[in-house]
Amino acid sequence: MTIPNHIDASARRGPGKKRLTNTAPAYNHRARLRATAILTITPAPRAPGGEFTMKRLLAIIPACLLAAASCKSDSNVMAVYKGGAVTRGEFRAWLNYREKSGEGAEPEKLNLKKELQLLALHRIAAIEAKKENYENSGRFRFLMEDIETRHLCTMLLDREFKKRGFSAEAVKLRQILVPVEGDAAPVLEKIRGVIAELDRGSPFAEMVKKHSLHPSKNKDGEIGWFIREMLPPLYANEAFTLKKGAHSPRPLYLPDLKSVGIILVEDRALLTPDTMGKLVQEPRTLSLLHEHFYNRVRESLVWELADVHKAVFNETAATSNDPGALIYSAGDARFTVKDLRARIETMKEIMGHKITALDDAFKKNMAHEHFQDRLLKTEALKRGLDREPEYRALLEETRDRYLAGDYMEYVAAREMKVTPEEIRKEYEQNREIRYSTVVRINGRQVRKPRPFGEVKGLIEHTLKTLKEMDAREGWMRKMLVSYDFTIKDRRIAREP
Repeated sequence: MTIPNHIDASARRGPGKKRLTNTAPAYNHRARLRATAILTITPAPRAPGGEFTMKRLLAIIPACLLAAASCKSDSNVMAVYKGGAVTRGEFRAWLNYREKSGEGAEPEKLNLKKELQLLALHRIAAIEAKKENYENSGRFRFLMEDIETRHLCTMLLDREFKKRGFSAEAVKLRQILVPVEGDAAPVLEKIRGVIAELDRGSPFAEMVKKHSLHPSKNKDGEIGWFIREMLPPLYANEAFTLKKGAHSPRPLYLPDLKSVGIILVEDRALLTPDTMGKLVQEPRTLSLLHEHFYNRVRESLVWELADVHKAVFNETAATSNDPGALIYSAGDARFTVKDLRARIETMKEIMGHKITALDDAFKKNMAHEHFQDRLLKTEALKRGLDREPEYRALLEETRDRYLAGDYMEYVAAREMKVTPEEIRKEYEQNREIRYSTVVRINGRQVRKPRPFGEVKGLIEHTLKTLKEMDAREGWMRKMLVSYDFTIKDRRIAREP
């Protein structure tokens, strides 16, 4: 297998094997292609304190509203529209899906009336899409191919993850962190003084309260459990060298974070499927650890499949001007610059202004992603995962959601236009505030408008986004009236 030179040679999976992960900044185009379903391998973690379960969700919904057996039947009709109706059971399933996908509102902000309207609108959008034969459009076929690949890769990786498991040394850390503003020397000297106090026996928690300016100071500096790749290299090298209970003997200067820190290793452990849930209690950290271990399995499997298929990957070709330049080959499959350009053009058609960068990093990342997906999908098909009932049912369910969701995006985009005059007007009206930067003149900080050419793209993107939102909301209101949408449940009908 041919490996491009840019890949980090210091990170190896074995003799002569370097990482397949892309060092260029990632652009997760699939998150933007998402219409009404989340197809990521692992759920995106919520901010601390934002986690919630269906149990909490159900707790805020009146018992008589969703209780199937003891109160009302799942077959009871909650809303009607021309050509269809929404039953209690269907609404329950909708809320459950929205909660699991992370797309629903927080429990305290949940509006059942709006959720019921949204469910009906997805049904109505599917009807309208089929009237236009939208499901056979090139745009939607592209999305479905992407969805099929996502599901097959995810099913394969889920099974491999369960079979292979994981094992990694981890450390539980506390820290003292002080920001650097300007010259780092005074901060480094201050931290050396703090280390001297720790060496003389001062409690770490006391030093945290006295010196740290990081939010973790409210928890005595605790920042949780980490495996090596989750930490900045300097922190990682120090943390996995220190013994349990020891603190770093020198200041740890992190220029990229403009901070200087001290870490203390509170605990060490080997994380495995049996121990991780017992040791790590914070949900967001658990999610991040799971994601890292999952990616390890993905990388390992991709390496194995690349060897099997005698794959050759040439990242530099992704930025070539030659349409015939070969980016990768795997078995009989070939992917050229022409293929990459065609894929990007289709994405631009679907996402339009939402693609804010088409630089070399974007192209390289897309090439990497397509290469790995090709290997994983080929293996999934070889194992017959596409014939399994679980896959067929999931694909059909997702297809319906995407058809409705993407059709609404399509309708909003086709009704929306932004003129050069509107862009210029927005700039002239707001250049002193929205489109300015702070500069120092004669010792004073003043705001200076950025050149129009520098912010033109940003303004156009912002105006298009706002117009699309307005167009989508207008279409939704029109459809609710056109289809005579009526809520039958009086309790929900009274909600604002």
